[in-house]
Amino acid sequence: MAHTSKPILSPAEKLGLFFNLLVDLPIRATFHISRMLVISLIRKTPIIRGIAAALIKCMFLSFTPRQAQAILPTSRATYKTWVEAKAKTVTDPELRSRLKVDVQPLASGLDSAILWVGDRSKAKRVVVFFHGGGYVFTLSPGHVAWCWNSYVADNINTDHETAVAILQYTVAPDGPFPTQMVQAVAAVRQVIDLGFSPSNILIGGDSAGGNLTMQVLAHLLHPHPSSDPLLLKEPLAGAFIVSPWVGRDTTAKSFADNSAGDMISIAVGRTLCNTYVTRSELSKCEVKENGWIMALDSPAGWFGGLEKVVSSIYVTVGVDEALADQGRQLSQIISTQNPTLPLRLEEFAKDIHDGIFMENTVGIEGQATRAMKAWYQKVINKD
Repeated sequence: MAHTSKPILSPAEKLGLFFNLLVDLPIRATFHISRMLVISLIRKTPIIRGIAAALIKCMFLSFTPRQAQAILPTSRATYKTWVEAKAKTVTDPELRSRLKVDVQPLASGLDSAILWVGDRSKAKRVVVFFHGGGYVFTLSPGHVAWCWNSYVADNINTDHETAVAILQYTVAPDGPFPTQMVQAVAAVRQVIDLGFSPSNILIGGDSAGGNLTMQVLAHLLHPHPSSDPLLLKEPLAGAFIVSPWVGRDTTAKSFADNSAGDMISIAVGRTLCNTYVTRSELSKCEVKENGWIMALDSPAGWFGGLEKVVSSIYVTVGVDEALADQGRQLSQIISTQNPTLPLRLEEFAKDIHDGIFMENTVGIEGQATRAMKAWYQKVINKD
């Protein structure tokens, strides 16, 4: 699906969408919102966050990816709307000057672009951001708010002024693996071509964006044949990997324990994997380990040498999320294969999937946002 358009649904898809909107979604929403209200009360967590998570879960379950994309704004539209709306609420001229729509297309043929948050002409640091959404949902307002609140707003007019390069990538099923990896590598390359040294660049994202972060790191170590090698003169400053979706297996204990109270469930995980990875690629994975698609399916030693391409890694999971064990396993793999690489695994009590995204979606600066800010400041101030 092109970045400026939505999918054109067939008559059958339109009929299905009509049914899902009028019948399937209301039934699912009633059930999942009611259950999340009870869980939120028991856990003493924000009710609004629980309702938002339930609605996202219903979107995954009620609609096909193409139907969801027909309903949701495009990534570029979401970005433009958020930046313009935020600028109207800001009175400080310095802050407002960093809130301008700045879209930088990537190379011809990639059908992708960088959506800049902050002023890249004044920035000393750049965060290349890969949004989550299972590779099927477009950029959400909560992602843009996260980028502004965690990296840009607190560093204006400092030696570490930051701009965020949000990657607008092609969503599945129109863009299966390795489409997004090729676009992500191109985005990092383009930021370097703008004059930013790797030591002033961080990469990261949430959920599928965490997966994409690991794909870029894997490409730096083992260039994928679909994209030119990206040779760095020095390691990237850091990588953050939030609630990563990095494995096809849905039998982990955290899936069994937390699916009911999380936006991600066993059914959601299986559906997303089958949408993002083509059958031919899945068949290859069955006979040979593939560390590019899913980090937990990587061959032994695949991520050895990461310290040569990135200086610090930050992994976060919610204790009550279905993907918690994947984040823990990923951290263990990286640490075992790179014993000298600084890696921090942070587990947030009572948090579900993608805590920092959920906080910024509902307008709460909670534990995940505060922790991300602290880690980022530590990374950029280490020199």
